[in-house]
Amino acid sequence: MEGCSAEEDGLRTFFSETSSGKHVPRSLYVDLEPGVIDDVKTGPFKNFFPPETLINGKEDAANNCTYPYVRAF
Repeated sequence: MEGCSAEEDGLRTFFSETSSGKHVPRSLYVDLEPGVIDDVKTGPFKNFFPPETLINGKEDAANNCTYPYVRAF
């Protein structure tokens, strides 16, 4: 960006600035296991991540990678 230092440009790459001046991470977190995302939502950094960027499934995907292999036999 024109008129921005390299440090400011890097900050704008990874963070969005709200109208109140708060910097929010530009990220989307997706996990099939709800427990991991729930830990982030209730943990010490809960105010750092907007809840709409934390997406989880209803159950985990344990052993999904072996399912087609086991089923083939």
